[in-house]
Amino acid sequence: MPDPAPWPAPEAAGLRSGAVLNFLRRVQVSGLELHGLNLWRYGRPVLAGHWWPYHAGTLHQLNSVSKSFVSAAVGLCIEDGHLKLETRLLELFPEYAAVAAPGVEALTLRHLLTMSSGHAAPVRSRLKFTPGPPWTETYLREPLAHPPGTHFLYDSADTFMLSAAVQRVTGQRVLDDLRPRLLAPLGIGEAAWITSPGGTDAGGWGLSLTTADLARFGELLRCGGMWQGQRLLPAGWLAEATRAQIQTGHSDPDWACGYGYQFWPCRHGAFRADGMYGQFVLVLPEQQAVLGITAGTHRMQDILNAVWDELLPGFQEGVLADDTQGVAALHSALSALRLPVPSCAQSPSEEQAQMPSRTFALPPTTRFFADDQVVPALTPGWTHFTVTWGEPITLTFLGPAGRQSLHAHPKTWEVQRTDLFADQRAVEVAAHAAPRPDGGFQFTLRLLPTLREGRVVVRPGEAAELYPPAPLEQASAPLIAPEIFPDKELHD
Repeated sequence: MPDPAPWPAPEAAGLRSGAVLNFLRRVQVSGLELHGLNLWRYGRPVLAGHWWPYHAGTLHQLNSVSKSFVSAAVGLCIEDGHLKLETRLLELFPEYAAVAAPGVEALTLRHLLTMSSGHAAPVRSRLKFTPGPPWTETYLREPLAHPPGTHFLYDSADTFMLSAAVQRVTGQRVLDDLRPRLLAPLGIGEAAWITSPGGTDAGGWGLSLTTADLARFGELLRCGGMWQGQRLLPAGWLAEATRAQIQTGHSDPDWACGYGYQFWPCRHGAFRADGMYGQFVLVLPEQQAVLGITAGTHRMQDILNAVWDELLPGFQEGVLADDTQGVAALHSALSALRLPVPSCAQSPSEEQAQMPSRTFALPPTTRFFADDQVVPALTPGWTHFTVTWGEPITLTFLGPAGRQSLHAHPKTWEVQRTDLFADQRAVEVAAHAAPRPDGGFQFTLRLLPTLREGRVVVRPGEAAELYPPAPLEQASAPLIAPEIFPDKELHD
């Protein structure tokens, strides 16, 4: 179902263009890395912006926003009579009753929804993608330190068990259950969800959607489960899910407002779904507005503070007077949104521009990381890579499987799709290459769907350093790739 027609200007929706500009300036001055922004008011889109290399079609990893979609699936199962809040886990998984830890027999779906299962530490760290027992068994074996329902502990493993519960009663993954009932009616097309080794959606993390999809979901929440005249979610469920059900003990003001059923109430009468690195579905009932935000920063409270301080005062009742200059300035700002290129960026010297191509052997232990699922970085056929200087600068992986090239420039990110990485469909990679002050070059590769960034550093007369993609704002240890000289046989 298509989105409603957008408002012709923010003022037509009762929002000052200047307030949006102030928000964008605050983001820039504060050094917050936002990737996408989508805003609705009164049931219609107001504006959208994306910081290149991210764009409107980027499937963005949502981290814990995934939890709120699981909550929706649980609500539907309860509405259908398949589950109840007081359904006990061992009723759903009786095959593990003999090995379950003492006290687990009291665990209910309500405890999982409110993150009050009673564990001393998150069980999430024990859920491995490497061979081992089923995640459900690992969870049920974990001892409890508190009576269920008495102690808040944020744990994505609780949400995994909710995902497993939905799959147990519906016979299909949460994603497959939600596609016809929720995603398709909202106009959400492509979606992906990381699964456990046993084939269950991870639940607490791993869902990928576009920024616009987040805003659509938020509008559904704002309207109590109604979408363009069609009821998609139970109104009673959302009312309970989005209000505080348990206190969290957090110090950050928007995390200290309690926790619902996989949703966070927050200040100013708002509520949200959120995920690590700044993913938000922010619903503002009093303003009849919704924000979908994707980002790449740990400073999540700073993003919300920018919304409260800069954007919130711009919402007014009714239609505002035209602001031609403000609208023009806002359009200009939105069209100019870019992530900064890596700090080493500089124009190549004449000597660097004339450097010959160089070839390096890939370490046999090369690994890339998608979420925390370890997958081979490259298909087994890639054995070496070549760096070719020119316009553009090219990084080419070669071997018996053929060749794959990534092109990059010093002044901007270049986005391309590649199936270079094993066990994944073709993914978008943003590449940047620039000279370094030490006479070398650095390739920066950002896997757009996974919030991971890696680097290849080449210096004169030295082996290359390959830094496998690590979570944003983190660094991986380098792998050393020795140079292969022309007299050594290559599989080209």
